[in-house]
Amino acid sequence: MLKPSDIVQIPFPFSELTHKKHRPVLLLTTPDIFGVFLAAAITSQTGHSDAILLQDDDIAQGRLPKTSWVRATKLFSLNQDAVIFTLGNLKPEAFERVHKEICAALGCMPCE
Repeated sequence: MLKPSDIVQIPFPFSELTHKKHRPVLLLTTPDIFGVFLAAAITSQTGHSDAILLQDDDIAQGRLPKTSWVRATKLFSLNQDAVIFTLGNLKPEAFERVHKEICAALGCMPCE
């Protein structure tokens, strides 16, 4: 069962929509009754102004193959049927830190 803080692999279409590449995302919400959840993109590319670094000790179980960053402003609404597999999940304190940084980047109310 998917839950917030899970890191999963999903297929992302290339811009021309003819091919797909598997990419990791961080679940921000639990899937609803229709299987839809909110997720943040994870990248191994440096230099994004909205990047939140994930350290190896942020991961409770599993691992990411490369040093990675959560993109605080690259959010998606996805369906659980798109999930290929689960890579792992974040420790509660790491998920809380990422969540707060996403809220700050979006300008939403403080998360308490």
